[in-house]
Amino acid sequence: MVKTASRTADRESGVIDAAGYRLAAGRWRARTDMGKRPILFLNGFGGSVASAIGFITAFDDRDVIAFDVPGLGRSPDTPVPYSPMAMADAVVAILDHYDCAVADVVGLSWGGLLAQQIALQHAGRVGRLVLAATSTGMVMVPPDLSQWAHGIDKDGVDYGIVQRCIATASDWSNGVMDQMKRQRPRIGPGMLYQSLAFTGWSSAPWLTMMLRAPTLILANRHDPVVPMPNAIWLQQLIAGARLETVDSGGHFFLLSETDAARALIVDFLDG
Repeated sequence: MVKTASRTADRESGVIDAAGYRLAAGRWRARTDMGKRPILFLNGFGGSVASAIGFITAFDDRDVIAFDVPGLGRSPDTPVPYSPMAMADAVVAILDHYDCAVADVVGLSWGGLLAQQIALQHAGRVGRLVLAATSTGMVMVPPDLSQWAHGIDKDGVDYGIVQRCIATASDWSNGVMDQMKRQRPRIGPGMLYQSLAFTGWSSAPWLTMMLRAPTLILANRHDPVVPMPNAIWLQQLIAGARLETVDSGGHFFLLSETDAARALIVDFLDG
């Protein structure tokens, strides 16, 4: 079930200049300053801060930094596509804006690809790395398309697919669907450029030799979008990586099973 945030978060937010992009970003302050590194949260494809607010506000003892990619959420459109390298630079500019020298990076799905690129390109800015429901990019076990439902709504968003990806019918009383619908998705260049960003990209050739951040891999055993073998492959490629699994919550289990996901993440970050 989605965690109901127990804290009243002090939030700094706005649209900022980040390495040539205008990005809506925010820093949610911890209720109690324990001197822990902030979490940098990188959302999945089509997601925004609004769709992940339950996860973002679930961490009482550390700050969380998050943002909307160009053309999604509250971030303005960008006139041209962007590369993983360019977006990694933009994310580091966001960290600079919030005076964050080093962050623990949590990447969900598409955000997990970006997290790997940041860990390669700006290794000194990454403390610990959490890769959730993600893969090595182009080299991966493909989605199980037979599990995907259909039903395009008036906004052009297939919420049937979203529902199947997030959770099964038995645990669908958690409000994640309503949370996603409330974000009023914008169908346009933003989603197109996001889908193009990692086309042809793969971390597989360099993970073993070049990724040094302590890494936790989180996976759902029944994920139809990024099947479980991808997590096992990541663990084999990343030296010393730890793999933890959950049995429910679908592809977006960080958002639909936030309590369970948070417990695994905190245990890793505090370990």
